[in-house]
Amino acid sequence: MEFPKTRFVIRLKNDISQKHFLVNRFLNELADFAGVYEEEFTELKIRKGCTVIEGYMNRAAIERLHDFFEYLKTNQPDSDELKKLQLIINYFKVEVMIDDPASNKTSEFEPANQNKKVIVLVHGWGGDKDSTFGNLSEFLKEKLNIDIETYPYPSGWLKRSPSVAFIARNLDNWIRNNCQNCEVGILGHSLGGLVTRYLAVIQKHRRIPIPIKLVTLAASPTNGAHLASIASNIPFFNSSQIEELRPNSGFLVDLNERWSFWCKANIPHACSLVTLYALNDMVVSYTSAIGGDSEAVPIYGEDHTSIVKPNSNDSEVVQTITRYAKEAGLFID
Repeated sequence: MEFPKTRFVIRLKNDISQKHFLVNRFLNELADFAGVYEEEFTELKIRKGCTVIEGYMNRAAIERLHDFFEYLKTNQPDSDELKKLQLIINYFKVEVMIDDPASNKTSEFEPANQNKKVIVLVHGWGGDKDSTFGNLSEFLKEKLNIDIETYPYPSGWLKRSPSVAFIARNLDNWIRNNCQNCEVGILGHSLGGLVTRYLAVIQKHRRIPIPIKLVTLAASPTNGAHLASIASNIPFFNSSQIEELRPNSGFLVDLNERWSFWCKANIPHACSLVTLYALNDMVVSYTSAIGGDSEAVPIYGEDHTSIVKPNSNDSEVVQTITRYAKEAGLFID
């Protein structure tokens, strides 16, 4: 996946330059928080003394690190996200974290969208960008006359399946890089709905939040899925995503609390919300799919998969999404 890179410089108080396991641990924890894979750090240089680490990384990721690092200089962490970064800062005694926008390597990167309106589709657990949505993107593009993008991420039984929090941070990077200066709508199917909600709540404390105009949750397990409880007891189904999907998991409890605050602050004046649930869904119960949305919309005759895989552009789900997207201003005449 192509992305613009920016040079970064990080200075640690203690010299760990010769302790390779500590350097690797620091880079691993930093990568997880930044929403990038460790191999995406390039041109790394590590200098002795007070350890100085410099190199290049995803531009959007280093901007997030810098935003939060500066915030924590004068504020206490008020979310699990910031508490995690504070632990990294304290443990490794991080003194300086600098991003250098003048060093941007953007000559080979062309954003998919600039200064536009765009809807991003986020698939669910075990899905992928090609098979999950069928012709949905084409149908919505016909109705709305805007670009419809699909965000890819690894998920499934045997694939490299990172946590929902990591995926949301990676999605944040992806949108900032590929949808620059765009008004954004996001449709999250199943697990993708959790990713979408987490993306929304981590806009807090950002210098420039993503302008999310519409959140669509389709068959998303707001309160978890009982199948995940069963799967989590099978040894070789060792996946952080499965653990997070369990009803009343610590992750879901924290996300639902933060989502409630985000909704009160943003819906409906800054962002619209539509919750869709399938009446024939055998994977996510309707009570979990509805969550706390008293205005959730039932989609008749569809199941967990078909709810986002319509057969025509006149299907109920296409018409419903189109109506809400137009109300949110995500269309071009």
